[in-house]
Amino acid sequence: MTHNFQTSRRLRLAWIAGVILSLALTSSILAQAPDVRVELIGKRVVFTDGKESLVSADKAGPGDVIQYESVYRNTGKAAAKNVAATVPIPQGMALVTDSAKPAAEQASLDAKDFGPVPLTREVKNDAGLMEKQPVPLGQYRALRWTLPELAPGETATFVLRVRLLTNATGQ
Repeated sequence: MTHNFQTSRRLRLAWIAGVILSLALTSSILAQAPDVRVELIGKRVVFTDGKESLVSADKAGPGDVIQYESVYRNTGKAAAKNVAATVPIPQGMALVTDSAKPAAEQASLDAKDFGPVPLTREVKNDAGLMEKQPVPLGQYRALRWTLPELAPGETATFVLRVRLLTNATGQ
């Protein structure tokens, strides 16, 4: 019994570490400006005695909420123009409602094609007519903000929260 618990715990921690690493690497790649550096920090949100605090995410498990803070910093000598600040949301995580600060301008279901938030899709209703319906937040795979200009030495910070789902398939 102990072996199964320890194996399950190790697999869960490896999965969480992989997701966090994926976020950090993808976020860095998506900075889209040679002198813009991205730092992504993930912390688990916990409530103790009614007070919220942020702690290490290394012990996070299904159902836990992780807060990501993505800091974009212009380390160059010239202003960076039209930076697409993008934070990925890996499979196995669901965006928490109204948690993006500032509010995200765009979202994506595949981290490639972006549209205005909230995302909608055409679906056939019970009457057989097509209607627009919101896409569930659990299907979002990235949020994006546009920085028209990021001056030398300037930083911009974006925050969002995700809930870890039961498994990587989104259940």
